[in-house]
Amino acid sequence: MIFFPSVFTVEKELNSSYIQFEPCHSVIKQLIFNEQIILDKLNKINITKSPEPDGLHPRILYELRYELLEPLTILFQSSYQLGKLLDDW
Repeated sequence: MIFFPSVFTVEKELNSSYIQFEPCHSVIKQLIFNEQIILDKLNKINITKSPEPDGLHPRILYELRYELLEPLTILFQSSYQLGKLLDDW
């Protein structure tokens, strides 16, 4: 007997390594990813939480926040400008 069929959805699998999306041009004309905003978010990571499904512990992100700041900024900005998002995200 199936109890909650309306809760579950069948996800179709994507074959590409990227998901295409269209940035919202009507609301945000130009989005700039600011290093200070990203650093503020990294500073607020709760290091007592369990690792995410990717196995990466939050403490690693927190401890490496200064080393990750520039690469993350570049990654976020490039992803937005290209209109592509990695499937894993």
